[in-house]
Amino acid sequence: MFLTNIGDGMEVEELHHVLQERDSSIAEFKAKLDKAETDQKQLQKIYNSKQQELEKLQRKIKLNAENEQLQAQVKEFQNKEKNISSSLDETIKRMRDKEIVISRLDAEIR
Repeated sequence: MFLTNIGDGMEVEELHHVLQERDSSIAEFKAKLDKAETDQKQLQKIYNSKQQELEKLQRKIKLNAENEQLQAQVKEFQNKEKNISSSLDETIKRMRDKEIVISRLDAEIR
């Protein structure tokens, strides 16, 4: 066997100890790597979730801006409607006044 040619039992024992330490270090690094991979997956899930939240908020902001713009247009149309209604009311009043004057003049002529 290979280890029997190395020398006395102490060297074999030391090599065995070194190999155990190496195996222990490898196992420790593997555990750390596994934990890092798990952490990375969790962070990726969190990132994806936050990304979806961000996209949802961006859509909401866009919709709010469009809503504000539409509300401004509605208010503008309501103001125009109010102005047109007032103008129409004044026109109707002037027409009635003119009809009254025409009726009086017609009555005076007859």
